[in-house]
Amino acid sequence: MNQETKTELIKILHDVEVTTGAKYTKLIGEVERIKVEPVYQREDADIKIFDAVEQVTGINAIRLISKNRIRKYSDTRAMVVFLLRDYGFTFVEIGLILNRHYTSAIHLSTVHNAMVNQDKEYRETFTKISDLIKNI
Repeated sequence: MNQETKTELIKILHDVEVTTGAKYTKLIGEVERIKVEPVYQREDADIKIFDAVEQVTGINAIRLISKNRIRKYSDTRAMVVFLLRDYGFTFVEIGLILNRHYTSAIHLSTVHNAMVNQDKEYRETFTKISDLIKNI
């Protein structure tokens, strides 16, 4: 996450807190503690991953960050979590990207590990996405 994105996210959370009266102080604090890293290949990783996922599964980023709990979407989210972790994203950052709490990202990581070992169709889809990301 670059400094500009971090500042914009904090501003949005603060505006939502003021407008709705919801308490985002803890979340704002978590965002403020995120280490700002220099811009390099990782900055485009999330876009690259979302593009590959959409090409293989037909599920776009908007559906992945929605609160929809359809199995196809949640399985794909688990793949995205694993791929983002490969690029060095933290669970907190992944939670922010996917519009979820970081503990959901941790859970999805566990789900991914189980699904890769148990479900042939899931494994094949994940392999296609991984191969496509390597070729982009």
